[in-house]
Amino acid sequence: MTRTWLQLKTAYFAVWIVGAILACCFDHEILPTGFVTDEHTRYFLSLGAIVCTLSGVYVALKFFHLTTVKAAIEKASSPERCESKWHAYRLGLMALLLWGNVTVYFATLDTQGGFCALITALALVFCWPRKMSRP
Repeated sequence: MTRTWLQLKTAYFAVWIVGAILACCFDHEILPTGFVTDEHTRYFLSLGAIVCTLSGVYVALKFFHLTTVKAAIEKASSPERCESKWHAYRLGLMALLLWGNVTVYFATLDTQGGFCALITALALVFCWPRKMSRP
């Protein structure tokens, strides 16, 4: 089981690295920036980023307190394996949020996407994969 946790921790760092590479590619104009020029599209992309960030970060931080997740871990024949699976789901959610917000920021060049990316990055710090303590 230690291998699974090592893979999760490696994936955690990979999320950060891919986010940084994505931001660098946009910043050095390897990927196009500011290509969304329509005001309505920019508004809805920013609104979508805000809604997804606020709801996604809340769910990710409260993930292991949700009744569905608690019940699935308690009923599992191998709780540690089930925990690692749910940690992977949470990490995937945060990765999609981070990479999506970075993309929205550079696509629209509005500050809302940047703020959402910062909120997601701050929340990602608290999503370190760890084994849950058993009473």
